[in-house]
Amino acid sequence: MISEHKILNVFAENVRFFRKKMKISQEELAFRTGIHKNYIGMIERAERNSTLVILEKISNSLGIGFDELLTEREK
Repeated sequence: MISEHKILNVFAENVRFFRKKMKISQEELAFRTGIHKNYIGMIERAERNSTLVILEKISNSLGIGFDELLTEREK
């Protein structure tokens, strides 16, 4: 699913990109963040508008800054 809100799509793509770059599953990211794996999937499909707390947990678990999750990458 693609959201009508560009920032949710950018966030979704970046979470997926950096998770795959680390070669970890959604389940592993869920474990590292303390967020349910279904919620991680919903984030990656741009179905959830996450809080700043969730953003912080994900960025910390991926070892990157907030800005890297919210900045559109060149394709």
